[in-house]
Amino acid sequence: MRRKNSQFSRSFSVLLIRVGGAALQLILVALAVALFPVHDVGQNAILWSAAIMARVGGTLGLDLYILRELPSLWEDSQAEFGLRSKGILQSLLWVLIPVTILLFAGGIWLDSIGSLDIQMAYAIPLVVFASALQRLWSCQLRARGQLMLGQTLDAIVLPSAAIGFLIASHTWAPHLFIAGQCASIVLLSAVMSALLRSDFRQKGKQKRLTRRDWKQVVPLGAGSGLSVLSSRAPIMFVGAASITQAASYEIGQRIHSAATLASASATAVLFPRVKGHIKRGDTRQLLRELVSAVFLGVIPALFILIGLLLAGPERTQLLMGPEYAGAWATAIVLAAAACVNSVTGLCHGVLAMAGSGQAFWIIAAVQASITLVYGVFYFDGVSVHMATFALIMEIGRGIVLLVLTRRLLKSISMPMHDMETEKL
Repeated sequence: MRRKNSQFSRSFSVLLIRVGGAALQLILVALAVALFPVHDVGQNAILWSAAIMARVGGTLGLDLYILRELPSLWEDSQAEFGLRSKGILQSLLWVLIPVTILLFAGGIWLDSIGSLDIQMAYAIPLVVFASALQRLWSCQLRARGQLMLGQTLDAIVLPSAAIGFLIASHTWAPHLFIAGQCASIVLLSAVMSALLRSDFRQKGKQKRLTRRDWKQVVPLGAGSGLSVLSSRAPIMFVGAASITQAASYEIGQRIHSAATLASASATAVLFPRVKGHIKRGDTRQLLRELVSAVFLGVIPALFILIGLLLAGPERTQLLMGPEYAGAWATAIVLAAAACVNSVTGLCHGVLAMAGSGQAFWIIAAVQASITLVYGVFYFDGVSVHMATFALIMEIGRGIVLLVLTRRLLKSISMPMHDMETEKL
């Protein structure tokens, strides 16, 4: 009982940290909109999207590999844990450093032809490099049993530092707004490196990843990368077409994140119970968990959607200015997408726990491919049109997840039914 209470207490604490982090992210965007021109807000949106993409896909799956392989090693030998962590870091750097150099070269070239601001040309590669390491070290902290520390650094310290740099740049050097946001991400990565210095000082032979290890890691990285590409690539296409439209899309995307927060929190609480229900073949309880996740997630999302509808486009434009004329419609569509996401929030976890995670990766690959085709060949540069496309993709993805989950529930219930028949 104490262990269950401890797990619930930790889960609840993590949820509170996530809620606080989401609030800080909204404050960060609100301050940017209030204090800086729409062009700067659009650039900042692209910068943070690049950071999120690097956090999820930039580790090449090594983050999930750490969470799977290293926690037990920490309990057995901290020296061995440190050497293994150094080897994993070195393996990542062999890939990450060349990619960062290519991004620098590409950014400088885009600046020379007038397609990219010089600050962005330098900031994006730095943010990608720092964010990938930040995610790796966050998982390393979690493997060491320091979950709360890692969550606090990611969700609270990072946006707080970004807000501090934002206010400082507005007060003394508005032209360094992007540089300040980049500095906040790099600073957190440096802090994490300092916290983990004891692991990196372990003496002995480093154990870099073997080909066999990479065969296990690559599918994990591909799945994560495709998922984040599907969700974050749209704003890159919007930004390439119009920085002003990217600012409007960023506001809608932040509202989407707030609307899905309850769903993500509910999934985090209910997820640990899923594996037990699947092992026991308890489809009735598993279905209850799915329904609970839907209600806990969709109700706040609907409240946000209704609140936006009541506010109306005129009030929104009056509050933010005529530069954000498309922000209200974009936010409405993305809030609707959040409602759809809330309905299928726990389905991914159920499929992964049942050994069907590959199906989710295939869905992500198809979704990413369609997004790239639409963004390159059919997107007209209007943020609300990209939001509408994202909603359609969310509906399609949700339908597929529901069908796969229904089939899974049937396959789980059949062995249980056979066992009951044998008893009779």
